[in-house]
Amino acid sequence: MPKYKQTTSLTNIKRIGVYIGVPGLGDLLFIIPLFRALKERFPEAETVFIGKLLRGYVRPIFDACQYIDSLMEFHLYEKKSFGSLLGFSARLRREKFDLIVDTQRKFAPSLLMKMGGPRFMVSYSSKGMFSDFEVPDSGDRSLRHTADVSLDLARALGIEPKLELCLDVPEQYQAYAAAFFGAAGIGEMVDAA
Repeated sequence: MPKYKQTTSLTNIKRIGVYIGVPGLGDLLFIIPLFRALKERFPEAETVFIGKLLRGYVRPIFDACQYIDSLMEFHLYEKKSFGSLLGFSARLRREKFDLIVDTQRKFAPSLLMKMGGPRFMVSYSSKGMFSDFEVPDSGDRSLRHTADVSLDLARALGIEPKLELCLDVPEQYQAYAAAFFGAAGIGEMVDAA
């Protein structure tokens, strides 16, 4: 059983990497509350999406998200050689992440993230083997919304996140979105800005 760190040790957090992998549209929408929680807790930190946007329809959602500052492209299954994987870990070390949040539940990428030398890491993977903080046991994940399960990573960092699914709609698409929602009888589009 690993010895976990206290959340009070999370000081001077300037760079946060969030490993997502290769998201589909739903994956990205459901991870936005985690990025929001991290940005609210560490407002001065740069939040970096670690993964690859392979599906073109995902890019506009990514670009519109105010809680994600940049993209560090990485797709584990494109980098199959041992040398390229070590090269990625070296790249992570050069990036000097203060915190890596690993949203995946797979051993290999979690090991790579840890080898990248972040000051802190929070992860579900391998029963917390790579995590510096204890992630709450979410019980039967099938009974909880995917976004809420992802927020367990924020809870492990002492954050009390809000489960609010939101999407920033770029200005050029707002009239279209409002008409679409109105025609579908969904209700008013709310401007959160």
